[in-house]
Order: sequence, then C-alpha cells, then structure tokens
Amino acid sequence: MQTVNYVGERAHHEQFAEKLAKTAVEHVVLIDGGCEDLVPRFREVRTTRPGASIFLLACREDEVAPEDWAALRSTVQGVLRCDASPRVLTAGDAIAPLLPRLTQDQINVVACAAGGLSIEATAAALDVPVRVAQSALDSACTRLGARNRAHAVALAIRHGYDLG
Repeated sequence: MQTVNYVGERAHHEQFAEKLAKTAVEHVVLIDGGCEDLVPRFREVRTTRPGASIFLLACREDEVAPEDWAALRSTVQGVLRCDASPRVLTAGDAIAPLLPRLTQDQINVVACAAGGLSIEATAAALDVPVRVAQSALDSACTRLGARNRAHAVALAIRHGYDLG
C-alpha cells in the first residue's frame, strides 16, 4: 500500500505530497522545513512510524537552522525540494541526501563488515593493523549513528554507499 503523509501547513507542499502519492513510493513522510519545533516533529514521526522514509520538504535550504542539521542527520533520509518532480523519490534526481560523510577507509571497513569479515580479517584484507581497522569502523559507526557493525552496514546502504 502506498502512503505519503505530509506534516506542515503550506498548500503547495501538500499538493506536492498528493502528486508524490501517485508515484511508486511506499510509506513516505514529508515534513515541511518551515515547521516550528522541526527536530521534535522528526523524532515523533520516527517513533510513531518506524518503517517510514522521512524527508524534509523545503523551498530553500536555509529554512533549517544550522544547529538542527546535526540532530536531523540521524532521522531524515534526505531533503526534497518542492520544485522538483514528484518522481524523484524513485529516480533520485532532486534528493540531496544528508549523507554522513565517510572516509574511504571507513567505507572499506563497513564494506568488509557487509561481507561478513571479522575485524581481524578486515585488517588483513585492507593490510592495516587491527587497531586501525577497529578505529575506522568505530568512526564510521559514530558518523552513521549506528549502534553496531550490522547497523552501520544497513545505514551505509540506506544512505547510498556502494559496499560492493
């Protein structure tokens, strides 16, 4: 069942959500970037709709205070501009993901974790000491907001990192 929910008060964003509901997306929540108490709204939606993909719907990037971006990074899948075509959630054209920035070393250790390698096997495969591999994995988990290595793999894939 396709569902798109909109949280906000702007008519043109509501119309955008209605158009988006007609595309091939499932369980999407769009939260208006102009809403007051933006971070608590995102947290509430994440709690009440754990399987939903949550996007910030914005007219312009400066609607969100810089101090709120850090809190939103672990909740929102991306930012969607209201002037984009509704097909973007399937085509990916106008989504500007709030990607946690991973170094190549961090991507490499998460890719090894995705392949089922232990930290020792990862270190051997990457030709680095175990403590370096563990440090890179710990840093990747922190940047991704992951609770453990499996969660880091899932979040990296969700954020579009190629672990193949």
